[in-house]
Order: sequence, then C-alpha cells, then structure tokens
Amino acid sequence: LRMAKLQDPVILAPGEPSLSDELSEYTLALIKPDAVQAGHVEDIINELTSQGIMIIAREEHTMTPDEIYSFYSHLSQEPFFLDLVDFMTSGPCVALLVAKLRTDSGKRCRG
Repeated sequence: LRMAKLQDPVILAPGEPSLSDELSEYTLALIKPDAVQAGHVEDIINELTSQGIMIIAREEHTMTPDEIYSFYSHLSQEPFFLDLVDFMTSGPCVALLVAKLRTDSGKRCRG
C-alpha cells in the first residue's frame, strides 16, 4: 500500500486537537480481512479513537500478493508466510493512517 493513495481523512469535531498540533508519530494499521468480513471495522476504529489515536486517513483495499510480499518481506522466510499471503489477499483490508498527539509537556502519549 502506498500511503499517498489513502482517502477519506477524518474531519475532527470542534474542540478536538487539530492536525497542526504536534503529533508524536504516524503509523499504518491494517484491519485484516476477517475483521472486515465480520463487520468489526467501526468497532475497531471507535476503540482506537477512544484511546486518543487519531485516524488521519482510511482506505478499503484488497491487497495483491505482490503488496503482501513487499509489506511483510521481513516474514518471508517463516513457515506460515504462504498462509499469510492467502489470508491477506482473501478479501478487503482497511488501511488506517493513525497518529497520536503528544502531551502538553511534549512527552509521548502512551496507548
């Protein structure tokens, strides 16, 4: 996945921190095909946001084997890798670009 392709940034409500506030870090979170199929996407997003994690962007995407080989290259020698490729290409994932704000003191939030 290329992060530049993510769509649908979350619009924050009045009083919530803005994206211009200092962010501690960004990361990619993948909601995997079984959770998407079971209808758990919004529950997972609600849990993340309740912990102070901001959803910057999201995209539903069915990954290709080439994307899995690239994304999980560090696992390519593991005996379960081909099963992982089959699982991750079995249906759509939801990719989330997430971030967490630093505290007022500049220390990272824990979550």
